[in-house]
Amino acid sequence: MKAARGWQVDVETKRAASLAAGRTHSPVLGSWWYAAHIAVMALCIFFAVARWNAIPQQIAVHIGPDGFPDHYIYKSVGTVFMMNSVQALMIPLFAGYNLMISRARTSLDPQDREGSLRKQLKLKKIHSITAWGISLLGIANLGLLQAVILYGWNLNLLIRCNISFMAVFFLTLIGVLLYLRLRGLDQQRDIPSQEERHWKWLGSIYANPEDPALFVLDRYGFFWTINMANPLGKYIAAATIAVPVIAILVAIFNFR
Repeated sequence: MKAARGWQVDVETKRAASLAAGRTHSPVLGSWWYAAHIAVMALCIFFAVARWNAIPQQIAVHIGPDGFPDHYIYKSVGTVFMMNSVQALMIPLFAGYNLMISRARTSLDPQDREGSLRKQLKLKKIHSITAWGISLLGIANLGLLQAVILYGWNLNLLIRCNISFMAVFFLTLIGVLLYLRLRGLDQQRDIPSQEERHWKWLGSIYANPEDPALFVLDRYGFFWTINMANPLGKYIAAATIAVPVIAILVAIFNFR
């Protein structure tokens, strides 16, 4: 009757938001798992300190077309531990992404609350484990690059490891996406954030000032994103961009 008279009728959404779900179900790996990354970095630092006297005063950082070094940098604390500085910048970024997954809103289906909860927690777990493994390989790869530069390890070893790393990265990504599709885990949607008007830049940025959530599932159900209308979200996004930029600048500054 209200609809017939032109009144607005509240439409019951098919899903209800549950912000407390992650607090009781441990949806992701604990932050202490990233101690493995710190251990790799510490091992790299230990070797650099232990072999300080064996490191040449001029360090080759570029190989010319003829296969011989054509650019050198002088040995210093900054140049020797440059890769460790990059590792130290990247580890909090990876750990922060893991924390973002754990804090992201979980949407439940009122008709199957337990089933939808299990699926979304499993989705978070898969992403958390995948991000941890790939980031650990990335930190180890930086350590290998440091060893090639400082200790004269075979450059072909680095090339083979980089190729292997990229192969593992893409195969893992494809495998995870296929697994999510086959298990129906990519069908999850965060109903409060699905309105088209809240997504900017071809659906890559979410901005909804009326949504209290800081992290939400993206509109495609694969990854998580930040609510850019949230003041804290802007700081987190800025820090996320600043960290890799600073890491690149550190490398450029020391390679001059």
